[in-house]
Amino acid sequence: NLVFRRQSGETITFPATGPRTITLTGADENGATASTSITVNVVEAPPGSPPVVSISLPTPDQILQASLSTTLAGTATDPNGNQASITYQWTVTYNNIVVPIGTAPLMSWTPSSAVPFSCGGRAARITLSATDADGTGSDFRDVFISYPPC
Repeated sequence: NLVFRRQSGETITFPATGPRTITLTGADENGATASTSITVNVVEAPPGSPPVVSISLPTPDQILQASLSTTLAGTATDPNGNQASITYQWTVTYNNIVVPIGTAPLMSWTPSSAVPFSCGGRAARITLSATDADGTGSDFRDVFISYPPC
């Protein structure tokens, strides 16, 4: 599977090998559109490839209430077919501080347990890393942890 990742962490996965065309279309506020396309050739992952990781929750740029539990959900696929050997690690990063928050692909998390109070809130990055004998793959979501104003 080829995975296309935008900066926001969204992915596109192709279920089979072969040529694929990716088209990007943009629109402005007046409704004018423009498109561009690229053709890629999807190939099998080489032996020894790390897991391919995808986060489904939280969504990109989601606002998380600091004191409320939220669901973190992600998956990892071993391109070499050895799903049983994958281990997971969730982290949250704020102000260049990285805090481990869990080790299951699906879990509940309360942001205030790892991200300290900041007047009005702060930006953070939630990352899911998956590791097997062939290395580590990861995906991320940029979120905002909402705290009350001061």
